[in-house]
Amino acid sequence: MMSLMPRRFPFGNDLEDFFGEGVSSGMQCDIYEKDGNCYVEADIPGFTKNEISVEVEEGYLTITASKNQEEENNDVNYLRRERTSKTLQRQFYIGNLDDEHIQAEFTDGILKLCIPKLPEKEHKKVIDIQ
Repeated sequence: MMSLMPRRFPFGNDLEDFFGEGVSSGMQCDIYEKDGNCYVEADIPGFTKNEISVEVEEGYLTITASKNQEEENNDVNYLRRERTSKTLQRQFYIGNLDDEHIQAEFTDGILKLCIPKLPEKEHKKVIDIQ
């Protein structure tokens, strides 16, 4: 009986084919609010804290992890080489946040951010009719 299932799915197990070589969406994140703070926990295994950057701009939080390709070793005949340059990036809209007091901790491949939220500003303005 002939199988109608393809041997290989177009995007494989990860989405690297979709996002391009070396770029993956493999960063898993949880975001929650508690006691007036916003918390972000991101799984970034295989990176060091020096390879991770966190940026805030106009309410958007961007987490980037970037690893450069290891140096070429001409004395070795590679049968398969999977450890190459890699960049992971996620961006979230957090809103009205206090970017001066964000706390970040990276332990055992997990980035934990505590982001204080500022009080919501009232955007409603009543116009006096003359």
